[in-house]
Amino acid sequence: MKTKCPRYVMVLAILIIGGASDARAAGIFYQGEYDLRSFANAYDAKVTAFISDSNANVLLNDNEFTLTLQYVSASLESGGCDNGAVLTGFRWELGNGMALAVGPPQTDGVITGPHSNLVSTGKDGVPRGTILSGPGPANVSQYWGYVSNAVGAAGGGVFGKKTTISDIDGKMGGVDYGLVPVGAIALGNGGLGSGDRVLIEADGTKDGSNVTIPTSIIFTFEVTSGHTVAEVIGSISNAQFLFGSDLHARPGGTPVIIPDAEVVPEPGSIAALLSLVTFGAGACVVRRRRAKNLAA
Repeated sequence: MKTKCPRYVMVLAILIIGGASDARAAGIFYQGEYDLRSFANAYDAKVTAFISDSNANVLLNDNEFTLTLQYVSASLESGGCDNGAVLTGFRWELGNGMALAVGPPQTDGVITGPHSNLVSTGKDGVPRGTILSGPGPANVSQYWGYVSNAVGAAGGGVFGKKTTISDIDGKMGGVDYGLVPVGAIALGNGGLGSGDRVLIEADGTKDGSNVTIPTSIIFTFEVTSGHTVAEVIGSISNAQFLFGSDLHARPGGTPVIIPDAEVVPEPGSIAALLSLVTFGAGACVVRRRRAKNLAA
């Protein structure tokens, strides 16, 4: 059985499209639409990544920026959401000599978006679809890993216990704490392992403009190499979205460059910030933002 999220149109104004990132870009936006059926039961999988030096719901220092990953929608074949259909990471390349850290503080470097929930897949005696936490923000730093050019919720030969973002002992494996589109868990969990107990899924809440807000997760990065945030964001290239426990990579394509990012608006306004990039028919819109604790 094939299912799709409601239709939407993504409209993005004020942006400039470029084949490569601008050296002083303040924000970049990647989007992809993929047929994952060579390793999953999903097609028309629509995902986005927004990297920005400002965010309405996060207090950022001058040397920080956020990465927001969003799972907009997907068409799922029979069996519902399987291993390969889960968004489990994002990879990029940075300019020479540039370096990042997640946080600070590292224990709050990764949170779910304001309309995203931690949802049970039906393991450990908990009924499938049970909301364990949310809607966000929930700290999931101990379940996501970071290396110098990627974040991920699955091992895939890249991430493990020593790469978890939180100082708290975490656990990496399978697709636990990966992202799925709205309604995916209700369709079933064919192909998920026994350790895949929790997935991140949006509640589908619609904002005042009748736009469905999709699943998302937000990372806060600190530039540690002495470069400016604009220089680092402008150097990002060759972005890839990662799926499943094997971290199957799909290219992020040509980014939309935002040369002087405004403060990222509330969830309802993201649709206006996304134009020039349309995924086409079908989908549930995305967007999220993150609330971060003010350091004393």
